[in-house]
Amino acid sequence: MAVRSLRPLLAALLVVMATAGVPKQGRRSPLDGARIVNGAPAFLGQLPHQALVLGDGVVLCGGSLVSEHSVLTAAHCTVNFKKYHIRLGAIHMMEHDDTMWTTEAIWARAHPEFNAFGKSVNDVAVIFLPEDAPLSSYISLVELPSFSDLHNTFEGQRALVSGWGLDADCKSTDKFTLLHL
Repeated sequence: MAVRSLRPLLAALLVVMATAGVPKQGRRSPLDGARIVNGAPAFLGQLPHQALVLGDGVVLCGGSLVSEHSVLTAAHCTVNFKKYHIRLGAIHMMEHDDTMWTTEAIWARAHPEFNAFGKSVNDVAVIFLPEDAPLSSYISLVELPSFSDLHNTFEGQRALVSGWGLDADCKSTDKFTLLHL
């Protein structure tokens, strides 16, 4: 798919993702200032869209594979870096998984209204991969809501968060974890 035809899709995705994270005026999110800890270990292939994003070789953030050549992540994970190492198809942060695929990208686009020194508003970005990710049972695109769900708030629905976060003792984990909310 040509980059030109992908731009409207990614622009719409950026707008939807950025506005979805902004609380309604006068309401605070129940997770403001909180961390999500103590998830369960994931198994290989359980969430094949999950990406590990490293900026200039430093472990930074998670992300989601939204197309064969782009990863959606937080904008604060893309500022002040020249290279982005993207790891897909793995559940370990430091260990090598046989199903792992890595690539080095140099092009990222943060939301135009993201302010690195402000609040976490518009904290969304896309990292463009230099080659298509090899889709498999361990690497696949994230399943996003359809356009018919655009106005659905999903309030009261169960959610799943995933990443390489902290355990119950607030210690960093090497293995990918997930938590149902």
